[in-house]
Amino acid sequence: MALNPYKPASRDRFPVTASRTDLRTGRTRVSDSEPFFDAQGEINASNKKDLIMSIASIIDGYRRNDGGVGSEAPKTRQAARKVLEENLQSLREAFHDRQGNSFQVIGETMGDEIYETMGRQGIARHILNSKTVGMGEVNRVRVRKKDVVGWQTTTAGMIVPSVVKNHWVYPEETYLIANIHIEDRDIAQADVDILDEKFQDGLEQIMKKEDDYAKIMFDNTVGVANPQIVFGTLTPNIFSRLRTSVGTWGIPPTSCVLAWNLWDDFLTGAEFAQYYDPATKREVIQEGMLGSFMDVTLYTDGIRYSTLRVLADGEIYVFGPPEATGEIGERISLTTKATDQYMNGRPIRGWFMEQCESITVPNSRSVAKGLKA
Repeated sequence: MALNPYKPASRDRFPVTASRTDLRTGRTRVSDSEPFFDAQGEINASNKKDLIMSIASIIDGYRRNDGGVGSEAPKTRQAARKVLEENLQSLREAFHDRQGNSFQVIGETMGDEIYETMGRQGIARHILNSKTVGMGEVNRVRVRKKDVVGWQTTTAGMIVPSVVKNHWVYPEETYLIANIHIEDRDIAQADVDILDEKFQDGLEQIMKKEDDYAKIMFDNTVGVANPQIVFGTLTPNIFSRLRTSVGTWGIPPTSCVLAWNLWDDFLTGAEFAQYYDPATKREVIQEGMLGSFMDVTLYTDGIRYSTLRVLADGEIYVFGPPEATGEIGERISLTTKATDQYMNGRPIRGWFMEQCESITVPNSRSVAKGLKA
């Protein structure tokens, strides 16, 4: 019989009491009486300005705590602690279950959560089209406008450029691999959620690697069709220029990814509030979506742990729709296998995870990058 598997403890990292940021001092004020979110999961805010500051407080909490929570109510802390203790107990029992499949079940549950998190928080999965490539199916990507420069991964995990002369690109496929190890003494000594730490290790080796590949391709487009726009302060005019870079080619700009520190420019720029439509839902913000500006959806990786972030400070990208920008072709979905190294004389157990896919950005015209000097 399988033991109670891993319960994700990393889903809910928001403060539960309301906070407000003072624009003059930059300090965050926390209220002990007003809930941060209402019963429907909406941010409590009296107006748009207050809502923008509330979102800033959330991002600021991630900055200060490196992906952790802000202020928490005692009941929330107790519930979180209970999850940690249950996870650790399940892991210890599964670790010593040599006959059953408890350890495999925990690994599969963790793998499922990593895969789901890729879909919710992965930058590449927000920007690029995703499809499943069936067994025996030829992996090909439709290019609506040929005679462009594009990029793709190769079997060796390298990024190579190519000039697209036809309406179809046939990308090579590569592996995303994670090796998660737990030593016997880690189990004996652990007094924290070691499973959550290993979950973050898996995200770093799978989700971040996928985003790293995609970002390299995005950076390689700079100067090919659209020049990089360097600025001192992010303003609506700068944002409009990035939109125009993509729109000039007849491609509607639909999404944007920006570094978390650029949110400060949103706070101090009064003009942003006129065109900004903030996100209000807890679940939406938790996925890194901040709302929309000039009909462009805004995303950030600032809600992640620092080890999972891929954007450098001051970077901002504007993209066309996924079908015009690129594609992730998933040949083998994320699979997990329990492993051990006892035969090699090492007291280590863990899981091996793999996913086989291609990543292609065949249209350099659909990407525009800005950088804060």
